[in-house]
This record gives sequence, structure tokens and C-alpha cells, in this order.
Amino acid sequence: MTHDNASALHQPRRPLPGDEDIRPRDIYELLVAGRWTLLGVAATVFLLALAYCLLVPPTYRASALIQVVEPTKSGGPVDNRFGRLGALLSGTPSQASAEISLMQSRRVIDPVIAQLHLDIATGPRHFPIIGSGIARNINGNGEAAKPVEAWFGFRRWAWGGDRVSVEKLEVPAEDNDNTLILVALEGGAYRLQSFWFGRELLTGKVGSEAASRDGRYKMLVKSLQALPGTEFSVTKLTPDVAVANLIEGLTVEETAVSSGVIEVAYKGSGRAMVARIVDALVESHHAEHSAALREDSERSLEFLNKQLPTIAAQLQEAQAALSKYQQINGGLSVDFDGQLLLRNGVDLESKRLELLTQIDKEKTRYTAEHPVVQALAAQLTTVEREQRNLKGRVDLLPQTKQDVLTLTRDVEARENLYKSIVSSIQSYQLAMVGSVGNVRTIDNASLPYVPAAPKTLLILVISLALGLLFGVVAVFLRRSLTRGLESPAELATVGLTTLALVPLSKAQRRPSTGLLAKLKKAKSASKRTTEVADLLADRLPEDAAVEALRALRTSLLNRAAGKSGVVVLVSGPVAGSGASFVAANLALLLAQAGRKVVAVDADLRGQALSRSLGGQANGSLAGAGIVEYVQSAMAPEALLRSRPAMAGTVGSLDWISGGGPSRVPADTLLQPRFTDLIRLLASNYDFIVLDAAPVLAAADAAILGRLATMTLLVLKSGEHRADELEVALARFADAGVTVQGAVLNQVGGRAGAYGQTLKAAYA
Repeated sequence: MTHDNASALHQPRRPLPGDEDIRPRDIYELLVAGRWTLLGVAATVFLLALAYCLLVPPTYRASALIQVVEPTKSGGPVDNRFGRLGALLSGTPSQASAEISLMQSRRVIDPVIAQLHLDIATGPRHFPIIGSGIARNINGNGEAAKPVEAWFGFRRWAWGGDRVSVEKLEVPAEDNDNTLILVALEGGAYRLQSFWFGRELLTGKVGSEAASRDGRYKMLVKSLQALPGTEFSVTKLTPDVAVANLIEGLTVEETAVSSGVIEVAYKGSGRAMVARIVDALVESHHAEHSAALREDSERSLEFLNKQLPTIAAQLQEAQAALSKYQQINGGLSVDFDGQLLLRNGVDLESKRLELLTQIDKEKTRYTAEHPVVQALAAQLTTVEREQRNLKGRVDLLPQTKQDVLTLTRDVEARENLYKSIVSSIQSYQLAMVGSVGNVRTIDNASLPYVPAAPKTLLILVISLALGLLFGVVAVFLRRSLTRGLESPAELATVGLTTLALVPLSKAQRRPSTGLLAKLKKAKSASKRTTEVADLLADRLPEDAAVEALRALRTSLLNRAAGKSGVVVLVSGPVAGSGASFVAANLALLLAQAGRKVVAVDADLRGQALSRSLGGQANGSLAGAGIVEYVQSAMAPEALLRSRPAMAGTVGSLDWISGGGPSRVPADTLLQPRFTDLIRLLASNYDFIVLDAAPVLAAADAAILGRLATMTLLVLKSGEHRADELEVALARFADAGVTVQGAVLNQVGGRAGAYGQTLKAAYA
């Protein structure tokens, strides 16, 4: 066996069963076993999300709708051909886009900031992190809420129902954008002080303007609702910061492409304030729009009034020329072809005159190189080219017909232009009187009642889903990071035969310790004359772990059939594998099977076996043990202690403690007196169970292995890697010790560990 173990160390590692294929049942068992990790992660994420929803101040959203009617639908002054032509030719954006840009301009925003005093930022000071959440969710912070009394020492903070309104605040330039502190005093008085060191700047009363002694600070508080001592933060914002703050929460966009309907929305923390801001923005926009419309109307009207006499004079000249020609040559009729040429000529000449007038108008606002002027000039060139083409057709007519067509065209074209200018003048005059533009309000802002953010229900649902997802990831990650051997097939890859699979029991996970267990033990002590340790095999003989150990006992009895004085060494690779648990309960089960058994605590460092078998008295190990025996000439009989059988069981168990502390436990175990002790016990007992220190931690197990008939390696399921076990087997092999088999302990105790169904089978 030793040769087999040694040769197995030099063989190439074979792939572990299940490394390639993952069955759905394996995933299910993994999640069931790691349910507490999964639920813990999910609960943590959910609670963090809940804390976020409770602590983050809510954001409200108010919106209004305005409609922008394009020039072809408005009926206003821009409905005339002069206004339309420039926009069409220049490729300028739609009227809605222009109004969106206007809404976000300082021409509109600055009056709103001044009207609502948005350049003064105020708010109650809350206790860090949780204060605002308490004020908002527990004490209430609505319009009708009253200030909440706080404990002594916390009165400087606002705990709900505290509010202040500041209409005027003037500070020196160096204090712009710096936070100042307003402290509420008795009788509606207040004190303004610096944020750092609390230097007093001014004092005043609500409703009256207050000023500092040097006049650098001035303040007017319109209203103040707070208990004396409550503090508020007050900041005078520079214009740029105030505008940036307003634009940050402002959204202006067209509801649908080319719909002409614009939504003006604002997000902020004040439920009433957001509605007021939106209404003020819409009102300011309408005022600016009307002012721009009046300005444009005045400029256009001035230009058209200057052009009208000139056009009228040109019309009179054309009419006089036509009348004179008719008087000289008599009335001449125009045939059908001539009528067509006349209509085309009139249309082209009307367009040419309109373009010339429009170019002159646009030059009053733009330079000759502006795209609008250039587009109009290009259109004029096109019209003039068409006129030249038409003139080529007219030149084919008799001279008299040419003269009649030209004179009639001039009259009608100038008459059309004159009428168009008169109509435009009337439209501009109406616009100046009524200031009616092409923008109107559809819906005003309403007071929001439901916060726009955070969306508590959505966040909690998403956090729960993410928490479960993260929990699953945590289970798989933990599984991948702590992947160890956990099945007989995997142990076989390193040359180990599995003798028993001991499932993890709740009693094994939570042993009978602590104050409650001590009280129970003290209560039952009066019923027993001798203190007996509470082993799992005694306490829960029907437990699945005990049944697995009974299977191990049967295997050992079969291997030791016809033999006596069998020395069984129980050890593990590292501490925590459960070797002492297996040794103590196995010894007790062998005794209950009618065998004469002695358990020896050869783990001189931990001595967990001695504690399991009841060797504690007043918190320390009582009596002499192996260390004292080796260092003195005491008789072996003085070491033996007896553990009587529990009620309803048979067989008693003898055991030997490790004794006092030993500086070098390995040297103690190498002493001849210890070897003689084991041989003496072998001649008087059927089984001697040795509990040894971990083989990778100390040389004790390798030393004891030379005295053992059987060596058992106790492994904690899923905790030991293959290379770790290979080193442990090499330690035994180097000492000439054969490991008969492994006991896989706490099977199914890890997330997704092998043997989840094993526990159910035993149950």
C-alpha cells in the first residue's frame, strides 16, 4: 500500500469527475447549499437600495406644453411671402427649434432667476447621512408640517417642518457661492454667521431688511419657521452658477418631430418650486417672444413704409405708359398665346420685384455675404434667367404685341407687389397692436405629487433581482475559489480509498456549547454522579453523521476480524478537518459494539479529544496525561479514565488525556515510554484509537503512524486540493506509513458540495 501511495504521487493528475460536465442537478444542489450566501447577498443589496430610496431626497418634475405654429399657419406677419421666402431659401431650422434655443437662453432664464430669487440657495441643515431621511419620512416635511423638537445636543439640526424664505441677500464678492449659516432665534429673530468659526455677520427679524454694521451684508427674510437654535444654510450664487443650476434641471424638447409642440420640464427637490419655475419660464419666454416679434414688426414696418411710395410711383408710371400707348395705337387685343406669355411674364416679374424688395429688407439686418442674402440673390438670378428665356419667345411676336405684353406685364406685376406690401403693412400693424405671435400655451405646469426620482418600487424590484443575481454569482465564485476534492471518485485520483462519507449535521455544525448548554449540563449533573461529555453519538444516535460513522465502524471491524490490539490512527491534513470529532465518536461507537476500547489523545497541542470526552474541570484539563507519564515513573493505570455508558447504551470507553503542555510534542511521542505504553494498551484492549495532530502541520502523525495498525486520513469535504493531499500522503509514505483510507467529513456542508442528496438519504 505504501508503494501504491508513493507511486500515485508521481502519476500525472487525471481530470476530476464532473470537471467537464455540469448537470442541472449540480447547479440546483449548489444553489440550495449556498442559499444563505445567496439570500445574504440579495438582502444586502435590497437593504442598500431601500436605504438609498429612504435617504436620497426625492426629485419632482413639472412640465408645461407650448405650441409653435409654423409661418404658413400662424396668420401673423410672418405669414407673408417676404417672411417665408427667406426661411425657405436659407435652409434655416424650424420655428420650434428656434423657440427651444430661445427658451434656454439667458434672455428668458435671467428674469426667472430674479423673479423667484433662484440666485439665493437656502435649506435646513440636517444631521449627516440620515437626517434628511428622518425629517422627510418619519416626521414629515410638508407645507403643513410643524418643526420637530430634537434631543439636547441635536437641536442645531432640522428634523422636519423647518423652512425659510429669503427674498434678498447681498454679500461681498469673496462670499459669493460660499455657504453661510442662518440661525433661528426667539421671537422671529435670526442671526447670519459664517460657516467656519461661526463669526456673526448680522442679526435681524423676519419681514424687515437687516444689514451688517459695515453695510457689506444685507438680508431680507420673508418667512422663517423653525425652533430656536435650528440652522439653515444660505448661499448667494453668482449669475453663472444660478443659470447653470437652472439649466441643469431644465429640459426643453419637441414632443414629436415637426409637431410644433414643445414640452418645457424642470426637475428639482421642491415640489411647489418646480411648478413655479416652469410657469415662470413659459411666461418669460412668451414675453421675450412678444418683444422680439414687436421689434421685428417695427423694423419690417419701417422698411415697408419706406418702400411703399416708391412702389406706388412705379405703378403709376407703368399705368401711365400703358395708357399713353393705348391712346396712340388704339385698343389692341391679345390672343390666347399672348395671354399665356403675359401670365408667365407677370409671375416672373412679380417674383423678381419681390426678391429685390426682400433683398433690400434683409440687407438692413445682414451683410451681403450672409447666407440669407446669398440665397435670395441666387433665387433672383434664376428668375432673371427665366425672364430672358421668356423674352426670347416674346421677341418672335410682332412689335406691337411685344409692346402691349411688356407694358401690361409691368402694370400687373407692380400692382401685385403694391398689394402685397400693403397687406404686409396691415399684418405688422396688427401684430404691434395685439402682440400676437405664433407661440401659445397648451398646458400650464401642475403641482407634482409623485416624485420623479427615486422610483422606489422600480429600484427595489431591480435591486432584488440584482441581489439574487449577485448572490448566485457569489455562490459560484465562492465555489470556484474554494474548489476541493469532495467525492470518492475524486479522492481515487490521488490514490485514496474512501471508507466513509460523513454528512454534516446541524448538531455537528452547532455543538452544545455556550451559556445555555452549560446551564442544561449543570441541571442534569445532579442526575449523574460522573460528568460525561456530550458526544454526537450519545446525544443524537440517529443522526446521519453517526450512521455514517457506524458504517466506518463496520468497515474497521471487518478489516480487524480475528485481531486484537488494533491501533487506529486518526489524523487530517490540516486543522479543522474534524479528525478529533471522528476519533471520539468512532471510539465510542466501537465501545457500544461490545469492544474494549481506549481513546488516546496524542494531539498534545490541541487536545480536542480530551475536551470531547469530558476532561475539563474548571476550565482546564484535569489529571495527568501522556506528557506527565513520559516525564515521570508513574504507573500506566494512573492515566486511564473511564467514560461510563449513557443511559440506554452499552459499553464503556476508557481514554487517556494528553496532559500538560509540552514544549516539543514530537520529542515526547518519540520517547520509549510512550511506545511501551501503546504496546501495553494493545495487549489489553481490542482497539486503541489515537487522535493525532494534522500531518501537514507537525511530524506527530508520521511518528504515530509507525505504531498504528490502521491509519485513517480525515478530510473535510471540498476543502482540500489534490496537491495538498498528495503532499500529506508523501509525508506518511516517507515515514513508511500506509494510509488505509480516507473519511470524508462534513459532506454537503459547503455550497454546492458533493453529497447534498446523501444527507437526504440518511434522513
